[in-house]
Amino acid sequence: MLKSSDYKVYSKFIQILAKKLNKFYYSQLNRSFKVSNKLKGRGYDPVTSADKAFEKFIRKEISKKFPNHQVIGEEFGYKKSKSEYSWVIDPIDGTRSFVIGNPTWSNLISLNYKGNPVIGLANFPILKKYYFNTSMTSAYVIENGKKRRLKVNSKANFSNMKLSAAFHGSLSLNQQKKIPQILKRMEFPCTDALSYSHFADGKLDIVIQCGNKIWDIHALIPIIKAAKGVVSTWKNDDAKKAGNIICSANNSLHKKINSINNSRIRLDYLQQTLLHRLDYLHQTQLPRVQIIENCLHAVILVLLLIGVVAYIGKQSKKRHRWLWSNFFFGCEKECNFRRRYTFNSFSFMKLSKELKLGVSKIVHG
Repeated sequence: MLKSSDYKVYSKFIQILAKKLNKFYYSQLNRSFKVSNKLKGRGYDPVTSADKAFEKFIRKEISKKFPNHQVIGEEFGYKKSKSEYSWVIDPIDGTRSFVIGNPTWSNLISLNYKGNPVIGLANFPILKKYYFNTSMTSAYVIENGKKRRLKVNSKANFSNMKLSAAFHGSLSLNQQKKIPQILKRMEFPCTDALSYSHFADGKLDIVIQCGNKIWDIHALIPIIKAAKGVVSTWKNDDAKKAGNIICSANNSLHKKINSINNSRIRLDYLQQTLLHRLDYLHQTQLPRVQIIENCLHAVILVLLLIGVVAYIGKQSKKRHRWLWSNFFFGCEKECNFRRRYTFNSFSFMKLSKELKLGVSKIVHG
């Protein structure tokens, strides 16, 4: 955990940074911008020139003050160092809102110590307010120059709760129909980081979101906890792993909502948990990611070989010999006995390379 003196240093830094970000936006970025799609035909995940400009600015400010710290950003990846401190940046959380002129977008910045989020900033330039924490137990919002302490509505219960949720892209309609108790209570809009911020301010009692990356949630975790909120994944794991997130105003409400989700929705958790874990490892650039990738490559290669052998076994003897010689040994019909049983390593290496490329595309998106 951070010392109280360290909290003072870092909380002061992020408050100054929030003001600088607002000034930077209105002086440099409040104009036309370019938009591109990260997914390129596989969906829509917009990124703008403003995203990149914001992240460059934030990285520069961090490097000036804390040159040895690690930095992880959505747009420019990972700056490694031996420091136990790392900054996680989402330059514009809610890029879709930014693109269409919706004012609910924000800058999210988290300071992590030994992998745990300890300081968070959620800055809303258009709304002229920003949320932050100064310790493990104190969080504030400064709105139009006025400072106010954050505290969740701890008296909330299931019958009177104010719930904000978004399942699009993560739960099918059939899966959503299995949680009518939640669906019929979704009376408040879900607006990315602003929903979490309103939750910390006691304006919402439950926030449920899907598919968060670490830069979507890390900055908000210390703010929510300092405001006495409860935050976890749907499986009640540490929220720093990201993925599907639930925030609740108290423990009893949190258990109730989690029990509804876990008992009524049958998600493919094996696939989902694996993908989220791999995503988390890639975002933090932990050394284990290469080991996991190599294991996946080996497993898929073995499965492919088993499948090929099984397929060959069903063929006629003549067809069997032809496939075996051509697929594994690259022989021609007239090949002699020696060439027929000489392993063609080039063909096998090419196959292995194509498999690794395919798996890498799946893992990295």
